[in-house]
Amino acid sequence: MEARSLKFIAEACDAEIKSGDADVLVKNICTDSRAAWECFLFFSIKGVKFDVHYFVDDLSDKNVSAVFIE
Repeated sequence: MEARSLKFIAEACDAEIKSGDADVLVKNICTDSRAAWECFLFFSIKGVKFDVHYFVDDLSDKNVSAVFIE
C-alpha cells in the first residue's frame, strides 16, 4: 500500500479524527491485533462471532499509527 496520511484516509472514509496528528502516515491496514505493528491503521471490526473492540488495549505496545473504531 502507498503510504497515506491519516487525514487522507479519514476524508476517504467520511470519518472524524478524534485525537492525534492528522499528518501521521499509514503504510498498512490491519484487522488482527496480533499482526498490527508500527505505521498500521487498525480497523476494529464487530462481527457476528467476535468484536475486535475488545482487543484495542492490546495495541498500546505495538505503536500503531491509528485505530479506527465504531
